Amino acid sequence: MGAAPKRINTPEMATAAMLSIRAWQSGVRNGLVCPSCQDDRLQIVDKSARPHTAWFILICGSCGLDEALAITSSAHSSDHD
Repeated sequence: MGAAPKRINTPEMATAAMLSIRAWQSGVRNGLVCPSCQDDRLQIVDKSARPHTAWFILICGSCGLDEALAITSSAHSSDHD
């Protein structure tokens, strides 16, 4: 039986994960840093299917990180009073 996958479980790891996701969204595909072990081979997969929440899968083959993060989009602004 294998070890349980690593998770993002501290505010510091969540911040590091967000920095990697933002870099990935801007087009960076290589050298993304794992929020757990700082290895530069982090893989990110966009699994978003709904307009108000983005879902990203973060996988690190080095330390075993396997995490899904949901990021809520900002509220829809309206020109209605």
